[in-house]
Amino acid sequence: MTLKVHKAAYPRERKRSSITSVAGILFDRLTDTSTGAQTIISNSSELREFQNWEVMSDIVTPGFAAIQARGGFVNTPMSRSTVLYEQGGSGSEALFVDGIWKEEYRHSNGTLFMLFGVPTISPMTINLQNLISYTKTNALSKARSSSMMGLVTLAEMRKTINMLKHPLDSMSSLLQYIEQNQLGKQNMRVAKKNGEILSINGRDARYRGKKYRGPGKVVRSPKHNITVPTGEAISGSVLANNLGLRPMLMDIDAILHAIPNAHQEDRLTFRSKATEEQTTVVTSSPLNVGGMYTTAKTTTSHQVVVRSNVMIKDKFSVSEDFGVSLADLPEAAWELIPYSFVLDYVVNVGDYLGALRALATQEILTASTVYEITSIATREPISTVPAAHWSVVSAPTGKDIMTQITKVRVPGTGIPDGLAVLPQSAMLTPSHIQNSLSLIVQQLTRIQKRSGRSTTPFY
Repeated sequence: MTLKVHKAAYPRERKRSSITSVAGILFDRLTDTSTGAQTIISNSSELREFQNWEVMSDIVTPGFAAIQARGGFVNTPMSRSTVLYEQGGSGSEALFVDGIWKEEYRHSNGTLFMLFGVPTISPMTINLQNLISYTKTNALSKARSSSMMGLVTLAEMRKTINMLKHPLDSMSSLLQYIEQNQLGKQNMRVAKKNGEILSINGRDARYRGKKYRGPGKVVRSPKHNITVPTGEAISGSVLANNLGLRPMLMDIDAILHAIPNAHQEDRLTFRSKATEEQTTVVTSSPLNVGGMYTTAKTTTSHQVVVRSNVMIKDKFSVSEDFGVSLADLPEAAWELIPYSFVLDYVVNVGDYLGALRALATQEILTASTVYEITSIATREPISTVPAAHWSVVSAPTGKDIMTQITKVRVPGTGIPDGLAVLPQSAMLTPSHIQNSLSLIVQQLTRIQKRSGRSTTPFY
């Protein structure tokens, strides 16, 4: 049996376009009110057009279906650009009166377009390359047969146990603190006169040189507010849950479910997605048309979405399934560094080390990154002021919109470009915020302990 020989792949470009038409009637009439004579200055229709277009460039691979049926890969570059204008502005009307002269000016449609042309899209300042680097590295760092990270788990075992133990100690101290407050209120009976303590629990307390050893249990109420011990107890519980309990449960789940069910497919695909947005507002200078000055505001919104994927050939390896291979040592060493996870909230150091591990242990079959940039400029009038001797009958209203979309697919090997700053959507997650605030509370309470000013039993 001979295989059919297909032609070589070749580049292709396709284009299509459409027209956005803005048709309006311009009417301008001058009247002499003393005689009633009228002069038509303008009574014409006008048509302005904007060409929308879409261009797509890609690579045509003959025999694409047959290649896929044989288990092959087709991973080619692609780009598509779209520009579209939507006209939504109304017309305008103004009236001029000066002595015996009256002038009527009307424009029936698209005054914004006639004044300003199409909306201008403000430049984007989002760091596209950083997002691409982040998603490529993040997708590759996930390339493992199971979520079990044995060496990392062993390295963090002591920290995990301490995390689980700390909130229990904190809650116990907090309960003792509350109990001490209650006992202090119940057992301490202090008699005062003019601000001076006369007796405590019925015994004379005016002799400062003597220590009070009267009957009953005297408990001094702590000076500090309950906020401090409560804050440490809550912050300790948050850190214990996020950094101790949850990772431990994930490891247990991996042992019970992920590892026994691994190696069900020959190929595994791992994906990552990042999104960033930006908004810019620009106000135009007032322009005069038909006896009125109009000021418009253009709001440009940029949205960048980046998706990366990596496909690997699955293979059986006990050391890699349980995350205890030599390639896992860098990640385990990184996790042993105090507060290394805080840096991972800002820079993808952990992902980068995971990506290097994947490069050393996995057979990467194919990888690609797709980014899409959507920029939308929306323009609307915000003020209209009449010129001298003119009055505004109807000001321009409505919105017109310019949209530009760029989509690009870039094939790759999955090799990370380097360290990247996390996008805001990945940086400002609820768990990251909880952990950061909890760490701040913990550090503040430790500083207070070292200062020696604290008198609470919580410390």
